Amino acid sequence: MNQTNSVYEFAGYRVDPVERLLTRYGDPIHLPPKVFETLIVLVENPGKLVAKDEFITRIWPDTFVEESTLARNISDLRKALGHAPDSPKFIETVPKHGYRFVAAVRASSSAAENIVIELHRSSRIVSEETESAVELAPSEIAPMNGCLIPSTSPDLKKPLATRLVWIALGAVIVTAVVTSIFGRRAAGLPQGPSAT
Repeated sequence: MNQTNSVYEFAGYRVDPVERLLTRYGDPIHLPPKVFETLIVLVENPGKLVAKDEFITRIWPDTFVEESTLARNISDLRKALGHAPDSPKFIETVPKHGYRFVAAVRASSSAAENIVIELHRSSRIVSEETESAVELAPSEIAPMNGCLIPSTSPDLKKPLATRLVWIALGAVIVTAVVTSIFGRRAAGLPQGPSAT
């Protein structure tokens, strides 16, 4: 059965295929699943003859069903819709061919569809705001425990070459100091202030 995103209204009735709900002036009317699907096929084609084969193909795909099963669904649907004096006859039988829904039907956008669209828009706005708030350059992201997190260490932001220069400079200074100390000892020069 094809899913439709429209809500159908006729003579105080409202059919919501997404919510699988039939109401009359707001009061819910319970229908068995296949009877509800029969109603959907009819209200999707108001004023048009719907052949028995089309009902069977849509409601019982890949299943062998006798026409009497469809006739029983139509009968149950007529009882559910009622034939009160102020209500029109909704379903017309076209002998040996099928059925026609004769009431005027108004189709409108499903409320559920509108909510989904609105939620989708809201989530996209939030997502765009979040993305713009945390735009980081690749060099500002450091791995931690398998996750990428923004780096807060200033050293990680420096290029590798700059860090290597500072390390080499420190090594040269340490080497110079150590060489100076051992060189003075080897030459027999005093290492500290001379005693008097």
